[in-house]
Amino acid sequence: MSDLVTNILAASQLKKGGLCGNDVKIAFFNRIGNLDEYLFKCKECERVYKSKSGNSNLINHAASHADWIDKIVNAKSIGGPLDHYIHRRVSPKAINLFRWIELCVMNDEPFEFVENEYVRKNSRNESISRKTLVKYMELVHRKVELKLKAVLNAVNPKRFGLVFDSWTCTSDHYTAIFITWTDKMGSVQMLNLSCGVQQESEDDELAFDAEAMGDYFVDELQNVGLNLFEHIDFVTGDNCAVNKRFATLISNRILRENGSAKSWCVPLVGCASHRLNLARMAFYGNPGNEIVIQKIDMLMTKLRTFKNSAKLRKVTNYCPENNNATRWTSTSAALEKFKKIEPHLPTARFGEDVLQFIPTALESNQISSIIASDQSFASASRALQRGGNNHLEMVHVRALFDKLIMQHPESAEKLSPTAEIIHSPAFETAVCKVQSLDERSLNVNEKKAVRRFLIEDDDTVENSDEDEPNEDSVTDWAQDAIDDTEARKRQRMFLSKYRSMKHVSPTSNVCERIFSRAKLIMRPHRKHMSPFHLEMLIFLRCNKVLWDETTVENCTSESGEPDDDIA
Repeated sequence: MSDLVTNILAASQLKKGGLCGNDVKIAFFNRIGNLDEYLFKCKECERVYKSKSGNSNLINHAASHADWIDKIVNAKSIGGPLDHYIHRRVSPKAINLFRWIELCVMNDEPFEFVENEYVRKNSRNESISRKTLVKYMELVHRKVELKLKAVLNAVNPKRFGLVFDSWTCTSDHYTAIFITWTDKMGSVQMLNLSCGVQQESEDDELAFDAEAMGDYFVDELQNVGLNLFEHIDFVTGDNCAVNKRFATLISNRILRENGSAKSWCVPLVGCASHRLNLARMAFYGNPGNEIVIQKIDMLMTKLRTFKNSAKLRKVTNYCPENNNATRWTSTSAALEKFKKIEPHLPTARFGEDVLQFIPTALESNQISSIIASDQSFASASRALQRGGNNHLEMVHVRALFDKLIMQHPESAEKLSPTAEIIHSPAFETAVCKVQSLDERSLNVNEKKAVRRFLIEDDDTVENSDEDEPNEDSVTDWAQDAIDDTEARKRQRMFLSKYRSMKHVSPTSNVCERIFSRAKLIMRPHRKHMSPFHLEMLIFLRCNKVLWDETTVENCTSESGEPDDDIA
């Protein structure tokens, strides 16, 4: 219904200005791909649409940009009648450079990769030097930064959410920031704003408090023309004290500048994976489970010694596995590994130092019970790791947590909607109600928490059917809860007073994936890479949708310096 109204309004504006759909194509879109694919890329935000017959989807997208009618008129006044039928071709040089850059960025290859004699021998690309690769990679980086700024400033209304996390590896401290919003088509967009690398030094002491974090966020948002205290609706991060104080400081600043009548709170949406891990650790740490888990960990430690591991290899190919405090699934993995090794332990002829830690038959049954009970936590954890179009919304996470509380009542301390660990329980509850199309049940505090999302002016938006979960995914414990939630949502369809909240991210797992990628890039032989180049590689990889062969072509035409290629 809302799409139909939008199309009618856009078509009437075109007709009033004496314009047509073909004028929209010329002004806003470039034709890409083969001619028979009918693909069009927006010149302003790089989104790609397929339009084989008719221009309604192209017109609808163009109407989402500010001053779109004026831009069409200006383009029509300077363009020729055959401009739309000219298919721009990218030069062979740009295609070759793009392939090398894409290979190094997306495959985590070092810059010297392009000069390796065996790579050149077995590659169809023309050889280039390391200097040329880095030169154009930096030019592409600057182009993508400008495109990111243009994309974000074209969003209307200019309201976003931030997903962030920090990680320290040796002497390097990483802070990743993603910016997210829901576009006019109802799709969730998420782009990388930065992944800053701060190195410790003897002269300067790094501050990791909320105030320093706020300064960093203000600077990064200013680079793309945004204001932390004006354009941000919420932040998503771990449920730690620093992050809670960071969100509180933002809200207090807004209150001082705007007064109580016009101010709003910027809530911290606590990472659901973090809360789930805390509840899982509490399950492992209860008196009935902790003793036997510690015994298994000590057994695995003994089995990893040189002599005992040699004895174990004679009877089985399974290797012992210890708990790891930084890996959320390590305890479950260690218990499962023990059950695989257990049948082979009597034949390995271990000494008394190992035999004293082998669980009894009663303890072995208890371990099996722990593994069986842990399956619900494991299923929920895998569901929270979903990304892209198959990501979970807040309402789905609430359904998972409620089901976990029914099976494990002790987990309510961390997973209940009113748990002390939550920074803004009214906001999270309100988002769940709006996403489940049950906003009529919002109380006063919940309405106040999400009033920032009220649709401005007289615009009304009808909630479309939410994306169905991926049918190809394995139906499991977590999927049942998600399906039940979707079924209830389809029973209540009405016009919502709020903007879409699909982009309110319940986890910061996207940042964790970036940190894993940074660790893969910074291999031992690349430790001397500059922080700027590391951030550049991560930025280009995360924002791959914003650059292609055409971007490199623009860089080659603007670069006036000759390339230092090696034959």
